Amino acid sequence: MSDYLVRVAITGIVEHLAPGCWATSITFTKSVIVEQEQRDGIIRLCDMLRHMKESADHTAIGMLTNADGYLFEFACADPAVIADWFRQAGIDWPGGEFPCIAGDSAVQISVGRYGRC
Repeated sequence: MSDYLVRVAITGIVEHLAPGCWATSITFTKSVIVEQEQRDGIIRLCDMLRHMKESADHTAIGMLTNADGYLFEFACADPAVIADWFRQAGIDWPGGEFPCIAGDSAVQISVGRYGRC
């Protein structure tokens, strides 16, 4: 059995720059290890994120999966709702809060096996 490494990256566009449509952005990243005992929460989170592409509030940009993990990407108007996703899945996120970025954000959540197999 193994634990899981959950990584959340929230990127917000701060300002558009004129030449060539370049933009500056800021990214907040945090990773936590979720112990095997919370495996059911990991499964709930992944199932919930897989079905979010039908949600009106969150547009799924992409989802990748393999035998060892998942990678989800969303365009999200309010990244503060990520805390709700983790609460609904029953996963304890240290601090329980996520940074709030004004404007549109890109959210990337990766879930993979970590440690012993």
